[in-house]
Amino acid sequence: MEDSTQPSSSSRGMSAEDQEELTFFLVDAQDRTTHAVRSLAVFLFATVCSSLIGYALIAFGTGLAIGCNVSNFDCGSGATIGIGTLVIVGGFIFAIVAGLSEFNKSKP
Repeated sequence: MEDSTQPSSSSRGMSAEDQEELTFFLVDAQDRTTHAVRSLAVFLFATVCSSLIGYALIAFGTGLAIGCNVSNFDCGSGATIGIGTLVIVGGFIFAIVAGLSEFNKSKP
């Protein structure tokens, strides 16, 4: 027995084929939205992670430089700062590429 409070699909003027087409359209739109949001999340996550690691290396290298200047000893702090800088730059490049790759999945 059909529930009389809910109008049937035939009374709304939509055929089963129209409803199926609309459902596929809505699912496709939801998938595009999911990929667009995911692209932002991937970009932010990669940027934050690489920044934290890179700035930690730079801070460690700066601490080494301060300690080395006191004792007049070369301890390679420049290399640590350079690696930290490369981690930050590489992380930003990876974040841009990964974010754009995910964003391109959201286009129809």
